[in-house]
Amino acid sequence: MGNPTGQDTDDDARRTPVQLREQLDHLVRALDEHAFVVLDAERRVTSWNSGAHRLFGLGGAAVLARDFVGLFSDGPGGAEQLELLFRAARRTLPSRMECTLKRNDDGAFDAEVACLVLDPEPDGTPRGFTLLVHDITEQLRAREELLRYTRETVAHREMIERQAQSILAQAEEVALARDQVVSA
Repeated sequence: MGNPTGQDTDDDARRTPVQLREQLDHLVRALDEHAFVVLDAERRVTSWNSGAHRLFGLGGAAVLARDFVGLFSDGPGGAEQLELLFRAARRTLPSRMECTLKRNDDGAFDAEVACLVLDPEPDGTPRGFTLLVHDITEQLRAREELLRYTRETVAHREMIERQAQSILAQAEEVALARDQVVSA
């Protein structure tokens, strides 16, 4: 796996694949705020963490060996977006997108999904995919609220500027009228 400096150590070289897998499994279980999903080449779920269970509302046998796109895409548009994500992952590492996914209760949520091809065959065919899914619904709501507030603030400022210009124009008219009265 490597140490914090990014260089391999003797301990890393001595770890067996089983130990490395256990270390990875521990890391995946700890990612409770994110859904970590492993798919086979046909995009069937082979593994996922408690964050995925919480986010999607399904777990265990209800998910394993099931098609991820069929289970969680939010309609035909969502399936097309996920297909684009998988195609992009074959070309760049990793691919990432924002899309709408669905929960087990048929509720939808906005998600940022990162996809990485797992150990491709020599011809480039993926042996599977790893997905990291994060619910960004609240972030998008906050962004929209900030944009709405900004638009309202700009509109309010423009209204105040127009009112100030009107008041200045009226003050100039009053001053001009006053000067005319005084000079007469």
